[in-house]
Amino acid sequence: MTENNQFICIIIMTFSIIHCLSGVAVRDMPAWKMFKNVDRYEYLLVDCNGQKINIRDYLPHRAYSINQCSVVTKIAKWWATKNPQRLPLQGKIKIWKFDRWNEHHFRINKQEIQWY
Repeated sequence: MTENNQFICIIIMTFSIIHCLSGVAVRDMPAWKMFKNVDRYEYLLVDCNGQKINIRDYLPHRAYSINQCSVVTKIAKWWATKNPQRLPLQGKIKIWKFDRWNEHHFRINKQEIQWY
C-alpha cells in the first residue's frame, strides 16, 4: 500500500470514529442508538384446545423477523382458514414502543377478527 493510500485510510477511519462518537451526543444523528428505536414484537396465539401456535412455523425460512403487527394477524387469519376445527383462535400481541409494552388482544372466529 502506498503512503497516499494509507493516508486516505487513516482519514476515513478517523471520520468514522468521530461519526460514531458524535452519534452518542447528537440525538438526531443515526448511530448505535438507532437500534433502540426499532419496535420489538412478541405474540401469543392459542387455539380452542389451549395449544400454542408458533407463527414462525408458517413463515418462509428466510423470514427471520416479524416487524409489523399486521403480519401476525394475516398469518393467524390464513391459519384459521386451514384449521377451522381449532377455532376460535385467541391472540395477544405485545409491542415495545416508546420505552413501554403495549398489548393488543384479538379473537378470530370464522375469519372475523375482533379486537378487545
